[in-house]
Amino acid sequence: MEKHEKQKRNDPLLQVSDSTLNSEALPEAQVKCISGDGLPKKRPRRLSVSCTERDVKESLAPFESSNALTINACVTSISNEEGSDECMLECICEKTSQKYCVKLQGIWASTPVRIGSSLRIIGAEARNEKELMLNWETGVIVLEQNILVPCTMIARATFCRRKAVLSYHFRNRIASNNNILVGNIVHELFQIAVTRPNFDVTESSLIDLWRKELHWRYAEQLFVLSISLEEIESKLYRYLKTITHWILTHMPPTKGRNNCLPTGLMLEEVVDIEESIWCSCYGFTAKLDCTLKVKAQNGERKLIPMELKSGKSNPNIEHTTQVMLYCLALTAKGSTIESGLLLYLLDETVRVVSPKLIDLKGILHLRNEIASSISAFSLNSLPEPLADTRACNGCDYLLPCSLLQQPTDDSVAEKFFKNQLKHLEIEHIDYFKKFSRWVLLDWSCISRKGNADKKNSGKRMKLEQCIKGLLNSMREVENKTVLTFQRLFFVFYIFENGNSFLL
Repeated sequence: MEKHEKQKRNDPLLQVSDSTLNSEALPEAQVKCISGDGLPKKRPRRLSVSCTERDVKESLAPFESSNALTINACVTSISNEEGSDECMLECICEKTSQKYCVKLQGIWASTPVRIGSSLRIIGAEARNEKELMLNWETGVIVLEQNILVPCTMIARATFCRRKAVLSYHFRNRIASNNNILVGNIVHELFQIAVTRPNFDVTESSLIDLWRKELHWRYAEQLFVLSISLEEIESKLYRYLKTITHWILTHMPPTKGRNNCLPTGLMLEEVVDIEESIWCSCYGFTAKLDCTLKVKAQNGERKLIPMELKSGKSNPNIEHTTQVMLYCLALTAKGSTIESGLLLYLLDETVRVVSPKLIDLKGILHLRNEIASSISAFSLNSLPEPLADTRACNGCDYLLPCSLLQQPTDDSVAEKFFKNQLKHLEIEHIDYFKKFSRWVLLDWSCISRKGNADKKNSGKRMKLEQCIKGLLNSMREVENKTVLTFQRLFFVFYIFENGNSFLL
């Protein structure tokens, strides 16, 4: 029992943030507040957690401040004693070549760094000019920030890290099904309804929109899934009432009554739909269903994300993780970290997702684990499988997961994975593994050549891979500046140290 409790306390994904949660029943929408991994299914009308009073904005400073100390560094040595909750790194700054001693504590001590790993260190505590410390309270580490991991992949990893990495290497494997198709249609209906000017939102106008504009786009998928027009419309009718009611309640005139959102803010405008944000600072990409401009009671205007879901409204850590990352992504547009919304269109349940420092650090640590596996370019770097036969049976990546599974001492798991491959011959399995390794080797070589930003300017000048090394002359001609670029000498490279090739 003590061992279980200790493991639970040390797991960053099971940590509970210092926050006060309030939940009130609203007359027009079922509203629930979440921080972290969700609330119990049965709870009192009001829930409060006593805690030490903290300044939430101050705790989020490393994520919001552009003045936070930021260092891009390369790891040169690692010191991590067995059983210790600390990790010492020797790093060299990629820009200034200054050496740093970085002490990792708390959640960051388990960051999967290797010699040569690229780190972005944000908001660390500077003990002196050359010593930095990061822990639960101060600092953020982004491992291999050049790898932009999609938010959906990070959210998927909260359940199974192996599935998340496999979805990166083996894309487009998820076949469409009835639920995915209905979800895509409902998303598009909602997004058109909130953005199209002079569109009178009613249940009949939404079904007309489907029949006149959207039906032909999904005709092929309907045919493949053998779904008739009557069947798909019967499924859509379950969502039309919710879409209509939400828009008439919260959208500004002329579409709705402009009642306050569950966050207490007033919706001014749907700024964008399906907005793509590349958050290179923290190494992930986000695609927001809806970006809302809202107005606070003091007149301050903010941007918040709203994620649409067409499934059941049970508390879901994947959905919560997604919205927290979207809240963080909007800081790239100059916004502060605000609460985001989860709107479940099946029953009009609205959840307010309020990111906290401990939550964001845990999510970024999970992102680092995925980036570490991806950057290794090796099938041996895959995370361990769940080996949960009930959960794994419905996984879209069960076949490649089984093909790449290493022998284990777990007889039940070993038997389960072997059963997934009984229709294949040994030659088929060897073929898959061989060509998978070759493709990863090819990606590794391409990645090494493309990482010009990881080399300092002096090294790139020496290799004549930067503009400064090619500039020959600059002169003024008729009020114009004429730049002449010329290589002073040519160097032909066939092989370089560390290159890989096939024989």
